Amino acid sequence: DIPITAVTVKSKPDVVLPILRASYEELGIKVQVFDATGTGFGQVGNRYFIKSFKLGDTPLSRYLDCGNTITGPAADNYKVTMSIFSLVSPSGTGSTVQTHVAARADDVAAGGASLSCRSIGTLEAALHRALVRRLGE
Repeated sequence: DIPITAVTVKSKPDVVLPILRASYEELGIKVQVFDATGTGFGQVGNRYFIKSFKLGDTPLSRYLDCGNTITGPAADNYKVTMSIFSLVSPSGTGSTVQTHVAARADDVAAGGASLSCRSIGTLEAALHRALVRRLGE
């Protein structure tokens, strides 16, 4: 199961979705999925992207636990393939934003070992903080 982190905001989904997209970009995540259906629901994210060492200026180990290698955290030493997306839905007069992160780390230098990663929750929290700040809430 992929852990879900959620935040509720005062703004409606049609306001939240484009601002959430900008929040992703602020953290260094290129948005590949932007679905604002006009039905009050939507999603933003990138279901397949690859990073090595850092996301923006932040070491990947601050966001993911992929285990350790002899040189330190695997998230900081291996190629990390990630999926991060947020589902936006109406909640009362505002919106709920649920964010999911999944990842794996691959050792491309030493025979291709692949490790499952788990989210520490800090990436989701950083994304939600950026959203709330941009919304002015």
